[in-house]
Amino acid sequence: MFFIKNFKSSPFIYITVSFILGLFLGGTDISIILPLFIAVIGIGLLFIKGDIFFVSGILFCTASFGWQMMFHEISEMSTKRLTANQLHETTIPFSSEVMEIQSTKKGYKYKISLTEHHEIDVWFFNKKQLSCEIGDTISSVGGFQEIRAVRNPGEFNFLNYYNRQNIYGWIFADDHYVIRIDQNEAFQLNKIIVEVRDKIRDFFKEYAPGVAGDLLSALILGDKSDVEPSIRDSFAETGVIHVLAVSGLHVGYVLIILLLLKNMLGLPWGWDRIVVILGLCIFVLITGSKASVVRASIMAGLYILAPVVNRQVNIWNIIAVAGFIILCFNPLDLFDLGFQLSFLAVISIVFFYNWLNETLPEKIRVNNIQNTIIRFVWGLFLVSFAAQIGTLPLTSFVFGKIPVVALIANVFIVPLIGLLVGIGFAILFLNWIPGIGYALGNTAWLIAKIITTMTYSFSGLKYSSFQLTFSPFHILLYLLIILSIVLLCNSQRRKFGLLSLLLVSNLLIWKWVINEKKMDIIFMDVGQGDAALIIFPNDKTMLIDAGQRNQYEDMGTEVVMPVLKYLNIEKLDWVVMSHPHSDHIGGLVNLINEVKIDTLLDSFIPYKSWTYKTIIRGADKNEVYVSHPHQGEVMKLSDNVIIEFLAPDSVFAVSEHNVNNASIVFKLSYGATSVLFTGDLEYEGDQFLLPYENMLNVNVLKVAHHGSITSTTTSLLDFIQPDIAVVSVGRKNKFKHPSSIVMERLEERNIDIHRTDTDGALWLRSDGETFTEVLWK
Repeated sequence: MFFIKNFKSSPFIYITVSFILGLFLGGTDISIILPLFIAVIGIGLLFIKGDIFFVSGILFCTASFGWQMMFHEISEMSTKRLTANQLHETTIPFSSEVMEIQSTKKGYKYKISLTEHHEIDVWFFNKKQLSCEIGDTISSVGGFQEIRAVRNPGEFNFLNYYNRQNIYGWIFADDHYVIRIDQNEAFQLNKIIVEVRDKIRDFFKEYAPGVAGDLLSALILGDKSDVEPSIRDSFAETGVIHVLAVSGLHVGYVLIILLLLKNMLGLPWGWDRIVVILGLCIFVLITGSKASVVRASIMAGLYILAPVVNRQVNIWNIIAVAGFIILCFNPLDLFDLGFQLSFLAVISIVFFYNWLNETLPEKIRVNNIQNTIIRFVWGLFLVSFAAQIGTLPLTSFVFGKIPVVALIANVFIVPLIGLLVGIGFAILFLNWIPGIGYALGNTAWLIAKIITTMTYSFSGLKYSSFQLTFSPFHILLYLLIILSIVLLCNSQRRKFGLLSLLLVSNLLIWKWVINEKKMDIIFMDVGQGDAALIIFPNDKTMLIDAGQRNQYEDMGTEVVMPVLKYLNIEKLDWVVMSHPHSDHIGGLVNLINEVKIDTLLDSFIPYKSWTYKTIIRGADKNEVYVSHPHQGEVMKLSDNVIIEFLAPDSVFAVSEHNVNNASIVFKLSYGATSVLFTGDLEYEGDQFLLPYENMLNVNVLKVAHHGSITSTTTSLLDFIQPDIAVVSVGRKNKFKHPSSIVMERLEERNIDIHRTDTDGALWLRSDGETFTEVLWK
């Protein structure tokens, strides 16, 4: 049988796929009894004669194994999250061995394990550096903070990221308690590795100071902490950030060096390969055992071991073995971005590079090009292009942008990176020769200067990248289009390519036909402030406020911008500044220069704050039309979308000393659904709205002034009668918002309360008849 023949030649492809399928199923809520039942069936099949039964038994058992592993990992993670939640905002004593030490902008952090609390790992923060090393024991008392879950759409999920590393919180040093350190003189492998890393970093700083040394530390040690943020940003914008993450590219350079070294030493055949593998293992340990390095090292090791065990090299089987080994050690790596990009890139290069080389006209196939330089450059371009084909959907989905210039940039930068890595290793091994270390360091400086100049130049191009976030539907379309192209280029399978194209056409047509006109409203979590985004049925957009901006945070940059990128919004048609207090408009200071805005709706208050004046100057500079909506004004956005401005009256706004009461208040109606936005309206402003009576009745109320006792009066609530009340409020804010009295008023009326401090952002969707909540987390 074809299946059995393929299994025998590439068994780990099928084993790894079944294992990954089991891992995915283990992440669902399906009963754990089912994988046990599958395991029993699999074991039974192993004892039935026939290859098909034996192979099926192996795959059943492998899937069951993966299922149970992931179920165990997720159960353990849930237990540890619960533990962290119970410890949250408590003061706890601890005594633990130091596993890792890092410097931060505000001090130092020490990775420790709380053995008495389900062995969760945490970072212990202290302003001053402690006289301790890896393996020493720290004992003290500190305040525990759990890692917060993702708060807004498009926000990086730090909770999952840290939990996959078994990190569940932070402990902050309490100055009232002494920190005791007990030295550990016993042998510690981690301590030796850290000392080696520090020694290598010191060599780079001594012989290649500045940018060159920082880049060498990133390229050889995987430590990007010293690389300037502007340089990292330029690498990211150019699409070559992958070279700063130690990966298969760097393992390839290390492998070349090790192969040259073993030839120089003249080691016996067989043993020379063992030495190379040991060298790769040492490199894996020094770089922190990152998934991409482990993957590439396993692949390199299996590749050079194949002749020793008389096995024919099968690159697909080697990739599968590498993935299987990594996931056996840590199943949660399946959801790690580094793991995903690493394997997607190598799979894409192996497949599409060969496919391109076979599909392109013979004259421009790599092997047919006579000129060595042109052949090298063209081959590098095709490798880069092949990698981009496979990784583009994931990078767009995660980062919300596509680096167009990456194809060209990689051709120039990757060879220079290879040269810089080679010089880095030369510095490590030849610095004992007088003058050689510094000569190599100067060369490294020159190459680093060329690289950074190139990345700055490429990233500065107007269309170096463009904003685009792939949705799952876009990813499906992309994969089908790529499949169609591959099949159409094969004369024997062209009919399947046509069928694939027809499927793509049908998906596009049906999506357009069944696309319902809906309105989305996202009440963002911006801490102690307000920010809401509306996407109307005609795809027009409106932002109401943008949160706080101060010396510690900028909600416009940290929250609003990621949400806009996540939703592929490049232009805001309207921005409403409910009133000029900084907790509502502060985020617009930078946002007004970053996003195209058509119209800015402002209240009548002639405010004199720096924040307000900066925004108005920004509006003038960017040619944003500034409008002052008045009471009774109606904006008809489409046939069934209307905005009715209820306040402020211009005379009332100017004469009112309390700026909160001059807030822009409006009712948004879409069909039979409606929302009331109230800014920071207080008691006097509530009284101003009462004459509207039943017109105030809406489905959703944005509770005024963060739920303050001075707002949301009983008389006003009696007219509004909302189903949902949204309270935009900061966690543990100094004003003690929201007021318990206001919350009681809402609860007494059986109103569903959503608080951003406890629940994060709220995403509501209206079809014109009812509101439904979009589960975005």
